[in-house]
Amino acid sequence: MCRTQFELERAIAKERARLLLLAPKDQPNGEYAAPVFGAGAVDSPVMLVGEAPGAEETKQAVPFVGKAGKQLDALLQMTGIPRVDLYVTNAVKYRPIVRGERSTRNRTPSRKEIEASLPLLREEIRSIRPRVIVTLGNTPLLALLLLLGIEAQTVGAVHGKPLPVKWEGWAVTLFPLYHPASGIYNPALVPVMERDAEKLREHLVKAEKNRLFDDNGYGIIRNNGDDWRFPSRNRLNVYTEEQKMAQKILIADDDQIVHESLGIYLKAEGFETVDVFDGEAALQNLSPDVVLCVLDIMMPKMTGIEVCREIRKTSQLPILMLTAKGEEIDRIVGLELGADDYIVKPFSPREVVARIKAVLRRTSEQPKSDSSVITYNGLTIDLKSYTVTLRGEPVICTPKEIEILHMLAANPGQVFTREQLLSKVWGYDFAGETRTVDTHIKRIRAKLDSTGLGWSIKTIYGVGYKFETE
Repeated sequence: MCRTQFELERAIAKERARLLLLAPKDQPNGEYAAPVFGAGAVDSPVMLVGEAPGAEETKQAVPFVGKAGKQLDALLQMTGIPRVDLYVTNAVKYRPIVRGERSTRNRTPSRKEIEASLPLLREEIRSIRPRVIVTLGNTPLLALLLLLGIEAQTVGAVHGKPLPVKWEGWAVTLFPLYHPASGIYNPALVPVMERDAEKLREHLVKAEKNRLFDDNGYGIIRNNGDDWRFPSRNRLNVYTEEQKMAQKILIADDDQIVHESLGIYLKAEGFETVDVFDGEAALQNLSPDVVLCVLDIMMPKMTGIEVCREIRKTSQLPILMLTAKGEEIDRIVGLELGADDYIVKPFSPREVVARIKAVLRRTSEQPKSDSSVITYNGLTIDLKSYTVTLRGEPVICTPKEIEILHMLAANPGQVFTREQLLSKVWGYDFAGETRTVDTHIKRIRAKLDSTGLGWSIKTIYGVGYKFETE
């Protein structure tokens, strides 16, 4: 039975740590120090194994993105298999490089490097339990044959030929293919690679007819006679049918790589993505079924700050800022304009997805009844309309100021630490600077003159804040 994503990551944690210790010490500037692990559907019956990460993969911590991702997508287009329904990894988890006078370039992994990554690859296969393992090039083919104790062979001798094997008690088919980039360096291989892709497709069709994939209630489903996909088995996150229809994430960023890396992880978690590349397009694509917006700050036509400001005029749609601008003032400005979270590039796609889920969880748990409206001695806080009035007059507050005020006023006399306010209002456990809470409280006090009204926001020195009533 397949493990969930969480269980998979827990199972391979010790191998990750061991692999980090085995990193060659002669690689300059830390270029070799960031491993890239597998990504995709952990419940897929098909697993793709590449050679090793390149520069862009190392930067994004995702296999087969950028140029390599386009090459893989072209191969998958020949087979009709959507990438989102596959688990994709590499035989070697580090980028092997050769340093020149002016730049570095990739190189073929050594036998020693392949052998160092074998325990992690073995654990991935045990966890995913694929029925078909597609190797892309000589390196992953050698790695799989080493794991199986089979005599080494080159991809030139066995490409396009299904190799049935036994893997720890269950049947697996190895399907060797040339690496997707092979056709670039040797155009004569292109027709061969196309025929091999068709052979893979035929093998999967035959497997479905022979009920190869039906023991756990999944298989290959024909769509319009052309496309093939693998329905997912159990995953860690189970969404209702209503939620499945609603989980659409708008990503506004002018970097194609950001869309590719986030898209892989979001789709594996059951989300849909709407991809736009400038600020104006972000506003134009804010349909009612978009549940969260990921915004870059530095975009053409309109900045992310401008887009956030426009959204907040009419909507409380959750917003996550994803940007290279990492100064404290940038984070504070973004959060005060109404962003629900702020992540600085370079980023981990897994962390971004976790933050997105945290924000959605927080917003879904907001009060839906009249308890969202609090009135006390001239002060009214309406969380449904995100408005504040004092003595009958409207007070202009940012969304975060309103949420902090509502939380304090809804619990009079209760002391909230700065960390609690960050966690509850911003939606994640914050382990860094808490000064932003102090800044928000200061501005709330400046906007609300509570003289003679019998309430105030008190500072509990060394602890946090509370809403105090007489």
